Amino acid sequence: MEGGIGLYLTKEKDLTKTAKLKLTAGVAAYHEFADPYKLRVGMEGMEDTFTLRDERRSENRGVIRAGFDYEEGDYSLYGSIISYIDREWRTAAKSGLKWKF
Repeated sequence: MEGGIGLYLTKEKDLTKTAKLKLTAGVAAYHEFADPYKLRVGMEGMEDTFTLRDERRSENRGVIRAGFDYEEGDYSLYGSIISYIDREWRTAAKSGLKWKF
């Protein structure tokens, strides 16, 4: 279980009758009230259990996001970048093309 608070801004602009651009950016802060990254699991009939661990995370973390979505007719070009600020700084980016059919 976690809780968070953030601020995100979005701006949409019609460029032509068939094209529009949407920009999004924001920040958020999260606090985890439990530690879901240290989960002990086992299987029926097994004597031992195993501890699953995810990335090194702390109870508090920040997130910075930015993205765009450009639509024209049936096509959409999008991209985003997200950075997690925690015990280590991780950044992921993605982009792509969508087609409505």
